[in-house]
Amino acid sequence: QWYQRRVAITAGMTKVKRDESILWNPDTESLTISTDSGTESMDAVNVAFENEYKNWAWAGTVEILFDEKIEYYLDGCSSSYQAFDATLPTETQKYWTIKYNNAALNLVIYCNGVEILNLVLSDSVCKNSDWRDNWKLKPTHIWIDANLDTASDNTGFIDFGESTTTGLHECPASHPYVYYNGEYCCKSNLEKVYSPQGAKCDGSVIQSDSLCCQGDEHMPCPSGRCQSYGAI
Repeated sequence: QWYQRRVAITAGMTKVKRDESILWNPDTESLTISTDSGTESMDAVNVAFENEYKNWAWAGTVEILFDEKIEYYLDGCSSSYQAFDATLPTETQKYWTIKYNNAALNLVIYCNGVEILNLVLSDSVCKNSDWRDNWKLKPTHIWIDANLDTASDNTGFIDFGESTTTGLHECPASHPYVYYNGEYCCKSNLEKVYSPQGAKCDGSVIQSDSLCCQGDEHMPCPSGRCQSYGAI
């Protein structure tokens, strides 16, 4: 049964789970999924929204397709795949962060901390005449279909980070220490020693303005600029 397949994800990057209803509150949480797919692989990220209180009604789907160009498709709204608003980061390892303000119908997507889509759904944006029937439902869960989501099937991880009104977000529990002026999160609380950067990389306790992370075990802030995990 659908109810029995519900899973609550705690803070921190965990292995992507498929074919399960995963608890998500878009009012307080952003959603981040990692991928290592290349262009032209035809892999896809596919995240469906669900509403538990409407008998598990479908509330829209975000798909990201790794074609010749990486494009997005909003099932129930889009008529075709579309280019993102901004140039995507070139790194193969990508962290896709989705924020959705259901009341404002505002969908924002980041890639490695760079905002690449900021869209308010409307009749002029959505080509399906009945788009409101789904997208206006407030998501309570997400569903990642094993047959449709192929970009995160082997190495993908998922994280539900805090989304706040301060404009700052939170590093995940797996990489809790913010550095590089809020742009990156480090697994260790210590800097890496790299003498050309002086005191910013001398092996001391990592700070928000540090420039190096011990062991280079870092990830971009999942959304915008971060504070350390637990600081918000």
